Amino acid sequence: MIWAVLVAVPSLWGTAQAQPPGGRPDRPAEAARFHEANRLLEEEIKLAAHPRIYLLLDLSVPALLVKGRGLVLYRIPVTAWSVAGKTVPRGLYRLRDRPPVDRPQAQPGTDPTANPIDLSDMPGEYELFWDPPLRIAVSPPAKEQPWLWTRSYIRHWWRRIIGLRGRAEEPAAAAGRAQLRLVLPLEAARSLAWTVTEGIPLLVGWSAPAEVVQEGRANGPGVPKHPH
Repeated sequence: MIWAVLVAVPSLWGTAQAQPPGGRPDRPAEAARFHEANRLLEEEIKLAAHPRIYLLLDLSVPALLVKGRGLVLYRIPVTAWSVAGKTVPRGLYRLRDRPPVDRPQAQPGTDPTANPIDLSDMPGEYELFWDPPLRIAVSPPAKEQPWLWTRSYIRHWWRRIIGLRGRAEEPAAAAGRAQLRLVLPLEAARSLAWTVTEGIPLLVGWSAPAEVVQEGRANGPGVPKHPH
């Protein structure tokens, strides 16, 4: 079983395992990338040892992978992302609750199971709350759904203002409330809402050096710089 898990987990983090001749990275940035990649790989091996699906978010690509037993079930492209504050969230999180769904209203006297929920009933703009404290706001691009994007953008900035005030009043508590905003294609946002369940694990990290990710947050409205 262990060997099966190890073979199944060649994820985005695995690319950072290769080292230059001599067995040591030749730059501090490469050393940091190697350390980060191996730390995340260790976490993913633990997740892949169980049959439950999990999410893997690489902010340097950027992409959100839905995986099971280390295998990619499907890939969700991330159009843009941004964070509130100076710290990019990373590590393992678990979802508190799945987003609310607008269920179709059954007509009086009809069978409520006759119209089951499908992907089109899933929200395209919502928030996901995780433990340890992390809030992820999801919305489609402005060109697809201007109203949903604007609503999410305003809410995100309002949360940032509240967060700044909270840091001034309770710096220790506010420091642990990470906020991340993801812009996904509309169908991808709905697919993510369909997929997630209470307690689903999310592993956040980056396969590029940390400074590339930090620079990416400054490129326009959360559009990351690719390390190519």
